[in-house]
Amino acid sequence: MSFTFVSETGDVSSWTDLLIKVGSLMRERHPRYFERIFEIRGRTRTYFSESEGSVYDPRSIGSSGIYPDCLGPGLVMERRARQVVELFGYPPGSVTIQELNCQGGWGWMSRPQPLG
Repeated sequence: MSFTFVSETGDVSSWTDLLIKVGSLMRERHPRYFERIFEIRGRTRTYFSESEGSVYDPRSIGSSGIYPDCLGPGLVMERRARQVVELFGYPPGSVTIQELNCQGGWGWMSRPQPLG
């Protein structure tokens, strides 16, 4: 599976990996404001934390010491990745994903509207 953000393309092995890579790109592009990522949260759940014990299935975003909650199906990880890019001023359609389809071929998946 691979993704394109604006003009950068990257390979990912899972939906969780997509969230980590998008987070890393935002950290590279917006290092002074990256801590704004803590603004993305659920009603009762933290989605990003500096404490591994505060989120489910934590994976570090590079060496930032920030851990996203990586528990959930692919659509949740995709939605969260789009929330991250929107937080930093990019349209949700700025991320496109190419994944292997059921027939073994490649197909483009682009959901320009946020999933609700």
